[in-house]
Amino acid sequence: MLEVKIKGTRGNPSAQYQFDAGPGITAIVGPSGAGKTSLLRVIAGLDHPVSGTISLGGIAMPQRAEHRQIGMVFQEPRLLPHYTVQQNIELGRSGVISAKQLADQLGISDLIERFPHSLSGGEKQRVMIGRALFGAPKLMLFDEPLSAIDPRLKADLLTLIRTHFAQANIPVLYVTHQMEEAAQLAQNLIAIDQGKIVAQGPLAQTMAQLDGPAFFENGITSLLSGTVTAIDAEFDLATIGVGAQHVDLPRKALNVGDQVRLRIWARDVLLSKKRLEGVSARNQLQGEIETIRLFDRSQADVLVRVEGEIVRARVMAKTIADLQMAIGQSIYVVFKSASVE
Repeated sequence: MLEVKIKGTRGNPSAQYQFDAGPGITAIVGPSGAGKTSLLRVIAGLDHPVSGTISLGGIAMPQRAEHRQIGMVFQEPRLLPHYTVQQNIELGRSGVISAKQLADQLGISDLIERFPHSLSGGEKQRVMIGRALFGAPKLMLFDEPLSAIDPRLKADLLTLIRTHFAQANIPVLYVTHQMEEAAQLAQNLIAIDQGKIVAQGPLAQTMAQLDGPAFFENGITSLLSGTVTAIDAEFDLATIGVGAQHVDLPRKALNVGDQVRLRIWARDVLLSKKRLEGVSARNQLQGEIETIRLFDRSQADVLVRVEGEIVRARVMAKTIADLQMAIGQSIYVVFKSASVE
């Protein structure tokens, strides 16, 4: 368990951070300038806080960065140009497994003798991950590692990071300003703005607390977790079990038994007091209204608890009055498959 209780960083003397992070991925999100990188640099020992403590497993972390047993992957790959991939991974240290074994796990075994100048951006970041892992770190830090990666390669690297670290037995902090990355990777979420934590906790629950362009650049989304229970080969559809209910989506590369996360755009969610018939939207999940928030005079957000998780719908404020919506009321959340990512 990582425990952070600090006040003041080099970039923001008034910053305050207090949180715990257990094994697995905790995403840290926030707008540019919120203090995400400053926080990571303090945890890594590259900078020092004005005051406070950082401990790992109940033991205070050493002052010197090189003694902290931390693996860190930066936004820009930092490889030694005159070293091969293998030499960059090892960098004079001894690992629990060999550099070649790590390279094989990371899909770069055929690059082991090459030099950085011949690698793509995605390949360089894989080498950086290998180097961070080589010394068997007790904590992994990622500082926006995919922000400079070609979008076509980003999906592969997201899968790689999720596969290697989602079930890690060490804490993993993943800093990003893109909520979609956090939604795909993390189990827990810490949202910061102007050097302060504004929300923290389980991913879906914490996303439901957030609002505005600082955290959702392309529109607010909700998150549901599910398992693929069936495949309709004729129409190439996957049925996703969400608790005792289900939704249908294009199959893509899904198979029965796959665990999936569904991101649903709040702007595309319809609400109905009864199950609808004869509509094109295939997905209707029954839930209970938990919160009604006025966004402005004309719009409101309705937060519906569905199978233990929150789905947000942005509707006209007049709709709230017309349908006589109230907290605790049963409601159907209706959305098209195209509204899900």
